[in-house]
Order: sequence, then structure tokens, then C-alpha cells
Amino acid sequence: MRCLDMVVKIAEKQRAKIALVDNIYAYGRQSTNRITEETRKEPQTKKGKIRLAMENKLKESNIPSFICLIYMDRMQRIQYSMKR
Repeated sequence: MRCLDMVVKIAEKQRAKIALVDNIYAYGRQSTNRITEETRKEPQTKKGKIRLAMENKLKESNIPSFICLIYMDRMQRIQYSMKR
């Protein structure tokens, strides 16, 4: 998290925006096949918990940012979802 803290501080000083490219670790095991922006995040792994903490820290900052989720669906097609 120290790295993200440094990025947030620099973005504040420079009045920059932050883009976070995320993955599906924070969603954990889901009962649904499709993940959307509304899907609840329930991480069960250390990586997932770290990813969710990073996202929350970014959301709690005053930095303009967006999060882009990139993953592969069951047909091995790349999917993405963006939210601010």
C-alpha cells in the first residue's frame, strides 16, 4: 500500500488523475457467471483483499480517478468494465 500512498500524494501535488487497472481477485468466488460494476466484492484470498483495499483507498482520496476491470470470459474473450 505504500506504493499507492506515494502515487496518491504525487497526484495531489501535481493535480493529476489516477487510472487503476484492476482484475477479478477482489470479487472472490461468485455464484453468477457474469461480473458487472454492481457485483459485490467478497475477496477470499490475500491478493483479493489487497486489491479491494487499494480500490477503497483510491476511492477515499480526493484524487480524480477511474478503475478499469480487465478479465477473460469463459470463451477466452477479453472483457472490460470502467467506473469512476
